[in-house]
Amino acid sequence: MKSTYIIFLFLLLPLSEILPQYSKADSGLVKTTFTKKFNRSIIYKYLNSGDSRKIKAALLSIAQSEDTTWVPRITKLNFPKYGKEICFALGELGQCSQSSEYLLERIMDRNIPPVLLHEAFVSIGKAGDLNSLNQITEYYKRLNTSPGISLAMYYYYSRGIANKDITSRIIVNEILRNKRPGADNFEAAFALYRTYIPDSIKTLLTDELKTLLLPGNINKKYAADAVTYLLGCFRKLYFFPEDYNLFNQLLKCGNYSIKVETAHSLVYCNFKNENELDRYLALLDDVNHNVGRAAASSLKDIKLTDKLKSYMKNDLIARLNKHQPYNINMDELFLSYIKLFPGSFADLRNNFGQQISKSCLYDACAELDSSDTALNFLLNNYGNETDKDRINILQSLISFQNKFSYKKQLAQIIIGAINSNYPPLIATASDGIDSSLIRNNSDTLKSIILLQIEKYKNNPDFQESITSLTGLSKKVDISLYNTVLNQLINADDYAIKKYAYKLAGKSLNNLSKDTNNFNELWQNAFKYKKVEITTSKGKFTIELLPQYAPVTAGNFTYLAERKSFNNNSFHRVVPGFVIQGGDPEETGWGGPGYDIVSEFSPLTYIAGMVGMASAGKDTEGSQWFVTTGNFPHLNGRYTIFAKILNGIKIINLIEQNDKVIRIKLI
Repeated sequence: MKSTYIIFLFLLLPLSEILPQYSKADSGLVKTTFTKKFNRSIIYKYLNSGDSRKIKAALLSIAQSEDTTWVPRITKLNFPKYGKEICFALGELGQCSQSSEYLLERIMDRNIPPVLLHEAFVSIGKAGDLNSLNQITEYYKRLNTSPGISLAMYYYYSRGIANKDITSRIIVNEILRNKRPGADNFEAAFALYRTYIPDSIKTLLTDELKTLLLPGNINKKYAADAVTYLLGCFRKLYFFPEDYNLFNQLLKCGNYSIKVETAHSLVYCNFKNENELDRYLALLDDVNHNVGRAAASSLKDIKLTDKLKSYMKNDLIARLNKHQPYNINMDELFLSYIKLFPGSFADLRNNFGQQISKSCLYDACAELDSSDTALNFLLNNYGNETDKDRINILQSLISFQNKFSYKKQLAQIIIGAINSNYPPLIATASDGIDSSLIRNNSDTLKSIILLQIEKYKNNPDFQESITSLTGLSKKVDISLYNTVLNQLINADDYAIKKYAYKLAGKSLNNLSKDTNNFNELWQNAFKYKKVEITTSKGKFTIELLPQYAPVTAGNFTYLAERKSFNNNSFHRVVPGFVIQGGDPEETGWGGPGYDIVSEFSPLTYIAGMVGMASAGKDTEGSQWFVTTGNFPHLNGRYTIFAKILNGIKIINLIEQNDKVIRIKLI
């Protein structure tokens, strides 16, 4: 994300060389941040202290506040000294005309150090308005270069301010301008992938990819990240260049992230013969099973001649008929197979039912939504399954509503799920229920929604369900929606109450979070330095970063002391992206029975950063993840509380459903 040149040296320093923000002495500051009260006397004391560490700690606190009235005060600080932290805080506070004006002045200052110019561009992308966008666009035209401009355009675009033409013109120019691997090059590739990709730049992308893959370039910092995002651009264009040398070069590449994206992207090749197809299918047998999983899931999008399709069909049947222990790759391969070669549900089940999991069989039914047999299979199994398996069944049943709306049992199951006491079922059914089913059952749904909201509005484990029920109430009846908002505004749970306040357009200034578990989490914040995590694939060690996220670090070690993570599965693994665990239910919906707060910081998500999963700001609980690549879109959106010290190769090997065996706190 940052340049390899000296102008970005600051961003490349080890974390230990960056002055920490929070310390053990900051209980009062962290507590007022945790409660969301942001006591001004406490924060002003830090800002006026003259102590660099304390000032940075105050800025970190203010960044969490969502209160732009802090802008006039923090923009009076010494920018050369605190520029990085000021820019981060302004970006996190969101769109504000004062922030825009201040950042524009910094950007137009020819004496600003490049490292701070980069931060100012990133920040204005988060805090700027249309006027500031127009001004930096004109300024960029004159300079034809600016560190951070690609990320600025990404953030403007993601907020719906920049149009696709302005965005792509600047980002493409950055790709053309940066011929050597580095931060600018990587950021441009990332921004292009996450915004708008003109079909006309296929040749440019191909040339850039070839340059980055040259032996002298590929091992340079950020080169592999840039290659990964450029391949992603090809995938979004449903295209891969007809270049057999490039094809071979990618298949030989040993970088994990590149291999995963190669598996996703090469399906768009124009395969000419069996040899080329075999080369791709060999990815299914890669020594790293996550690469094989990426290939298995991507096969559903492959386009082949009839002859090659027949050849591949025989290959896949042979693979599916191998009698081997269950693994998730077989599930992915089966789902791709039925997408490419649809057949009757009975035949598919009889031929391959023993080789795949129950959840896969339930998922497969969604691909056969015209099949009465598949629907009846789901309906008959729903009542006999565990809540965990019912999630998969319900997700598939949702797809049958249009064609089988006359099925009373289908309607009963969906409405019954909304009325259940299991959060995933409530949310899945509320989000997926068909408009005709809503119309025909409006009175019943009104009663259920009101009862469910009242029952669970104070329960942190039901936050996502509450959100889904609120959305459903608006579809049922606008007066019901207003009643629901009034109920939620009076909730005890901070995250749920905050959600309702925002929907109702109420100020968050007087909203605060209770301190029930703050003291015990704070006691753990700086108690440990490292954590050794033993998994079914091997060990890796993380270094805790309480100086940036003390409550989160304390929460993780508090739960680890109680062995909450032992024998817990990595319930979500996205090859080339993250491994995620910490859910006691192993469904992606569970938590510890309470939530903490977000603690965003200027730290960035590169490979090996450990973050907290959430359902939105200030909804973190026990679920944590580790990134396997460089992902700027996560920055400032998910709390970073640790980083990998050793064992990144183990992280890349971990598959979905692998276990955390034990955790040792050091």
